[in-house]
Amino acid sequence: MGTLAFTNLKKVFTKPTWDIVSLSLPIMSISLSNSLMIVLDRIIISHYSIEAMNAIAAAASAIAPLSFSAWSVASIAEVFVGQTHGAKKHDKVAQPVWQMVWFSLFLGLLFIPIGIWAGPYVLTDSFAKEGLSYYQLMMSTGFLLPLNVALASFFVGRGKVKIITMTAIAGNLVNLCLDLILIFGVAGILEPMGTKGAAIATITGLLTQTVTLGTLFLRSSDHQNMRNVCKLCWKTLRECISIGGPNAINYLVDMTAWYILFIIADRMGTCHVTILQIGYSLYTLFYFFPEGLQKGVMILSSNAIGQGSPPKIPQILRSSFSTHVLIMFFLTLPLLIFPSHFIKLFLGSELDPLAMENIVHHSYTTLVWLWFYFFLESTSLMLIGVLTAAGDTKFIMKMCLINVWIFLIFPICIFFFFLQQHPGNIWAFLACYSLINFSLFYRRYRKGQWKALIIKSLSSRH
Repeated sequence: MGTLAFTNLKKVFTKPTWDIVSLSLPIMSISLSNSLMIVLDRIIISHYSIEAMNAIAAAASAIAPLSFSAWSVASIAEVFVGQTHGAKKHDKVAQPVWQMVWFSLFLGLLFIPIGIWAGPYVLTDSFAKEGLSYYQLMMSTGFLLPLNVALASFFVGRGKVKIITMTAIAGNLVNLCLDLILIFGVAGILEPMGTKGAAIATITGLLTQTVTLGTLFLRSSDHQNMRNVCKLCWKTLRECISIGGPNAINYLVDMTAWYILFIIADRMGTCHVTILQIGYSLYTLFYFFPEGLQKGVMILSSNAIGQGSPPKIPQILRSSFSTHVLIMFFLTLPLLIFPSHFIKLFLGSELDPLAMENIVHHSYTTLVWLWFYFFLESTSLMLIGVLTAAGDTKFIMKMCLINVWIFLIFPICIFFFFLQQHPGNIWAFLACYSLINFSLFYRRYRKGQWKALIIKSLSSRH
């Protein structure tokens, strides 16, 4: 019986599937560590104040459009590294990394003034009291996120992701320890800092990762060619921004949509904001699964394209989908079978019993729709991984610009402002939106136009 089970398991986990799993698991651990930084902040601060938890969730959604857009541009270095590594042009591997390092550092000139002065204009009055200091600190240091991913791309693009797994875990541990100390304070030694303490803890954790990755990158890169590859190369920089720019606009629109959702929920009341925040936090927590798979698909696809072997890509996608189905089976436990345990993690003791019961009741519906949203969104991300590896990012941008307004924001505004829908239905709209996205990205993949694309700087011999 055991032999038969092992044989069946081997049939499911073919070599391409093992390639996806072995490559994606370390990336998932890194992504999980980063997600935990955000989610642990919210869980810990929910026991400090529900108002503070909702405020930092809203502040984070206001920061995300710019920070994740910059992150998206910087992460395109993974594609360049993957293709140059696949094409065995090892002397060019570090060059796109350096361009994105300079790009991220220059962004500090944009993020710092926005962080200092923009907070009162982007946060509503109900969020500003607890969220303003969090917004100012996190936005002013927002360039650390793209800098972090730029440095990590040197290892991720070559499939050597285990090197940075421990770095991510170390950063997360720093964040957790400082959260507990700074948010609640230490009796007789340190006053409670609340949301400001949460921001300082997250920044310190991220800075720990960035400094460590920078040290590892400098030690690992080709020192004989360092003087040439670390210089600004306008051709590579322009191409990184050209290919990563559409994805950045995609993130800008998508994250702005999340911010608008928080504004809509705020107008509807605390129950709506809390339920949206619980679903969003759980999605953030488990996002390491689809992100790991997407990165695995993108790395293997970019290597296949660099080697001139695009026919390998359909097998890569089939293997990643098999892994995805197993992951979704695992997620039925927290989202469908034992949802109450996860819902109550985000609810402190200050709520009255009636409000608590109302939030928990509507949160059950939220988690059912979150499961469907997760399944469809994750499948779309795998297709986006292939399109991004090929450089077909303009199509991704166009679809995001059109879909997010027509099929998400506009319907939600109508249903919630005019028809007074209950808060769990926000996630029903998100599930429908992700189904439309999946249909369009799958159609693009099947048409095969991405196969004709090539990164220009890789076609050069010099």
